[in-house]
Formats: sequence, structure tokens, C-alpha cells
Amino acid sequence: MNTLNQSAQTNRLRLHAEHLLMLSQEQVYALAQNQFPTMDSCNFQPGSNCGMPNILNIFPDITPHLDFIKQNTTNLKQPHIWLTWNEEGFPEQLDASAFYSTPKAPLPSNIMGEVQDTVTNKIVSGVTLTAQNTPGANNATTTSTSTVTTADNEQINYTFADPSTAQFILPSTGTWQVTATRSGYTTFTSKTFSIQGTVPYVLPIPLTPLPVDAQINVSLVNANDSTPATFNSNSQIDLYQGGALKQTVSAGSGTSFNIPFTDTDQQCFTVATRNAWRSDLAGNFSCSGFNYQADGWSSAVASAGASCSTSNWSGGGNGVFNGTASTLDTICVNSGDTQNVTVPLVPVPQTTISGSIADASVDPIANEPLTITVDWHNGTLWGSEKITTNNSNDTYSIQAPAEQEMFPNTSNYYAQLKFQYNVPQLHCCNQQASETIPGDNPVGPLLIGVFPHDLSINTTSASPLTCGNAAGNIIDASNRSDIVGATVKLTTSAGINQTTDSSGNYIYQCPANETGYLVPTGTATLTVNQGNYYAFSSTGNSFYAGVPIPAVTATSTDPLPKISLWPLEFGTISGTVTDLGSGLPIPNEIVKIKPDNNVLLANDPAAFIDTDKVETLEAITDSGGNFSFPNVPITWPPSILAGNPYYNQISLEYTLTVLQSQLYPAYSSGRFVFDQGGKNFIIQLESKGEM
Repeated sequence: MNTLNQSAQTNRLRLHAEHLLMLSQEQVYALAQNQFPTMDSCNFQPGSNCGMPNILNIFPDITPHLDFIKQNTTNLKQPHIWLTWNEEGFPEQLDASAFYSTPKAPLPSNIMGEVQDTVTNKIVSGVTLTAQNTPGANNATTTSTSTVTTADNEQINYTFADPSTAQFILPSTGTWQVTATRSGYTTFTSKTFSIQGTVPYVLPIPLTPLPVDAQINVSLVNANDSTPATFNSNSQIDLYQGGALKQTVSAGSGTSFNIPFTDTDQQCFTVATRNAWRSDLAGNFSCSGFNYQADGWSSAVASAGASCSTSNWSGGGNGVFNGTASTLDTICVNSGDTQNVTVPLVPVPQTTISGSIADASVDPIANEPLTITVDWHNGTLWGSEKITTNNSNDTYSIQAPAEQEMFPNTSNYYAQLKFQYNVPQLHCCNQQASETIPGDNPVGPLLIGVFPHDLSINTTSASPLTCGNAAGNIIDASNRSDIVGATVKLTTSAGINQTTDSSGNYIYQCPANETGYLVPTGTATLTVNQGNYYAFSSTGNSFYAGVPIPAVTATSTDPLPKISLWPLEFGTISGTVTDLGSGLPIPNEIVKIKPDNNVLLANDPAAFIDTDKVETLEAITDSGGNFSFPNVPITWPPSILAGNPYYNQISLEYTLTVLQSQLYPAYSSGRFVFDQGGKNFIIQLESKGEM
């Protein structure tokens, strides 16, 4: 390289160095303005440049450096900048240093404005506004109030100025962002912006209301007199939208449907009743070939008028609204609306069923009462009317629903005329009694008016009951001794219990002052209970496999199978709960024992009976960590009965648990068995703090 070229290269490097030095000084000046307290921890290296732009690669031949000369006060900083490079093979350096004192704080500013409802354009008070400053933690909060006019003629209802002095207090450094929140409105967040000292920043805030639920109030009325009509639990008020069932309510004189809104779009619905006839009410309009509507009323039909197409009301006892066209939804609400809907209904149309009563008996019973009622076609009682007449009368008359004004003319939809009367019958022990004879006649077609229907009954005496006697014996299965005082129940005996005598015997027979036999003939079941024994059932239970009982035959005393009861056996379940680490007893721990099933735990042996109830016994450890459950039935079956087919071999075992407490976890023993010798547990719990 010639001398001229070397000189040009040297000049170029020095010009670049001077330029880079000026740029470095500008960066340090900006650092002093924004981060004065911590600026002496910064340099030009990536990761330590404290947000300064990277200037290392502006002139690759020149390397900038930055350090700070320590001062005796925190209010003074002395940065030292130096640049290094090679010039004609020799190192060169350019230095600069300066002193910076704590910069003056910028003049404070303010943010203010008006919060306005975007729907009503009204001013919104009670809004919480938060101004967040970045960087830094100079956040501020205020609340909107009523509108005031500032000295600069600005209409505002919020300001971040000092509430007592009205002085500006927000630092005019960095950027700001305002958030506004209030119940019933969506949250507003502004864009970031800068503020200037002494000049307030005016920020209008639009708040959009959240959508509010609407209400559709439905009232049932009697269209004849405008009084309230009432549904029972078998009738419904339905709300449809686009043909889909949205809500349904049963019973009452009306309801209020809550309509949720997630936006401001209008929503439209159809209100329809269902099964109104089951509350003795109907719709009074013609549709689908019926003069009255069994399901009641639909707003889709009301809007459709006389056309009443099957797309909105199918009729014929199946009048549920089933349209899918949204145009049929004519009850429309906006967010926050309340819409009242009146549903006009009438009592179901009625007819009169009347006719003669003929008794086919050779010797009819004089003045024997005959009770007549009417049921709907589905078997539910119509109204509450019941008439009672005597056989000496030869006619009757009763009101009934005119079903074929609402339902098809088929026997499936005919009302049921029901009646009952008594005829003489000889019962067991030759007791004179009577038998109730029911009757059921479908009647139809029933239209408004009178429907003639004659009744035929027969009060001839019924055949006497056939009866017999039964006897048996109850013994202790463990020693074959007779059991005294056992309660025996034979199901064919109409609930009559017998008690075993001193020989363990019982007998079902008529009292001494009566003749004949006591037990109606036929198959029977037998149960036996005695407080000190496991309860017995001939059909089987948790303890016995079951024993077939032969049928009771007429005019004889039938021997029943000998029943062997196994005595209740009890033991004691006890134990101690201690701390695993220290070995010390743990008092006040809750301990429970629970059987598998079908066992009633009781400390009173006489209270132990076979039942589906599952009880849990509970105890609390004493100061020594001890617990005890006395008089607990041993697990079933006892070892001596294992494999005996007379007894149920399904195992009934126990589980012991210690409930979780504040200091100790829960404990479970798992299923276990125990006999009369009892069972003792040593339970060690590890403290939660040691786990």
C-alpha cells in the first residue's frame, strides 16, 4: 500500500471513531435521563446494555467500551467511554468522559375524560379506572362520577388528578394504558399513549353494556271467566325455539322462563302447553279434525290462525308443538325484555253417561251400595266425581270427559266407566263377610251431550274361601333345644302372627269360640324372628339358604317343616392407635367399623335383625389411644357352619377405618373376620409432617 492510500485509510478510521464516539455519548446521555440510579451497571455489551441500541457492529474495525469512574455520592455519575482500533499496525484509542447529576423529574400530567354507555350514550358513573405506566410502577386508580366542566371547558366524569388538591400527579414518562371496569359492562382497555407535563390527556372511554337476560312470563287462565287455571304435575308448559324444546315446567298456574343472552341479537320462541287434559283443561279451538285440543294451546297456532296446519300443531291427543320453521316462533325478546304471555284454556268438554242398572242375581241384595266413577282412557281418575246408588234404584247418571272431542274415535281412547259392589262370602273360621266385585266398561265415542249406557251386575253370593290349619316347631340349631317366644308369620294368614310355646310349637287354628279353619289354602312363605337368633325367611336371606313351605290344604292341619335358628354370637373389636414415630397414643381419632351388607350392627343383641340396612358403628380413641366396640355380631358364617347347605355361605365381613384428621392420614384395615374371641388392632399412624 502506498503512502497516499495509508493516509486515506487512517483518515477514514479517525472519522469513524469520532462519529462513533458522538453516538456513544448520545446513548449514555439518554441512559442518564431514563435510568440514572442504575446506569453505572450498564455497558455496550449485549445483555448488559440496559436497553441501549447495539452499536458494536456499526464500524467493525472500531470497538466501543463503557465503564464508570466511582464517585463518593449517588447523585453523580462519571461514565468513561473509549474506542479502540488498529492503525498501520499500531493500537489507537479515543477517550471521552463526563459528569452527570440526578436529572430533574419531568413535570406531572393528568389523564381525564368521560365514560359513556355505547347504547344509551349516557354518562356511566361508578366505573373503576386504572392507569398503568410502562416502564415503572406509577399506576393509579380512580372512579368515574357525575359529569363536571373543567376550566378548559372539557366535559369529564373522571380524572386522575389529586382528589383533594386537583393537582396533576401522573409522571409524564414512558407510556400509559387505561383500563375501565364496571359490573354489567365489558372491560375497556385503551391503546398505549404518552402524556406531557402540564397538559392533560383527554381520553373518552366507551363502555359496552353486557347483554341482560330476558323473561317470558306465562300465565294460564280460564278463557270462560278469566280466572287463573292450574296444571297438576302431569301437565307441562314448554318453550320451543326453532322447533327444539328448550325449557319445560310442570304444575302451577304459570311460569317464568329465563332467556339467557350472550349478545344483543333478538331471540324468538314458541310457548306451548302439553297434556293439558290431564289437568282437566283443553284448548278451545278446532285443529286437525278435533273441536278441542287435549294438549292445550300453542303460540304458533295462535299466530297461524284458522289454518292450524299440522306443521305447528299435530292434534289428536298428540298436540305437542313440533314445527321446525323459525318463522313459527312469534314471541320475541331483546336483551333485558320482559314479555308476558297469556295462555287461554277451558275445562275439558263434558258429557253425561246415564242408564239403567240390572242385577242378574236370583236373590238380589236390597239397598247394597253401588259405587260408580269415571277414568280417562289411560286409567287416571277423571275429576273427583263419585256417585253411590242402591240396587233398589234402577238408573244412574254421571258426568264424564267428552274424550272424542279431543281424541280419535277408537277404543284406545274411550273413557272407562268403573264400578264396584259387595257380595256375601263365607271366610275362614266360618265368618260371614263380603267380597268386593269390580267392574270396568269402556264407553264411547263420548261427545258433548248424553251417552246412554246400561250397567249389569250380579250380587249372587261368592264361593266360600277354602281354609286349613298349619302347625310347626322352632328349635335352637346349636343344641336342638326348643325356642320359646319366637314370632312366626305365615303369609297366607292375612298377617296373623303366632308365638311359639314352651315346647317351641306354634299352630294356626281358629279361636275356641269359632269353628272351621284359619289359613286360606295355597302356597305360603314363613318368617321367624327371635331376638337372640339370626332371623329366618323360608325364601332365603343373608343367613339361611331357604326352606320350601308346602301349600296349605283345605280342612286339615298341615305340618310345616321344623325350623332351626342359629343363635346370635357376639364379640368385641378393640385396638390402640399410636404415632409411628414417637409411639405415643393418639387420642380423639374417629374409628368406624362397617359390615359388608344386610347386617344391622347393634350393641343390644335383641335389636339384631335381618335387614337391608347397613349401619356403621363409631368410636373415638381415649387419652390412651384405645377404642372398643363391644357386642358386635361375629362375621358370618361361623366356622362350625361352613359348608352346611341349610345356611347361606356368602361371607359377611367387616372393615375398620380411622378417619383422616388434621395431623394424620386415613387408615383402613381391609376386610376381616372375627369370632367370639374378638379381634384386637394395633394401628400405627405416620404423622403428615413426617411423610
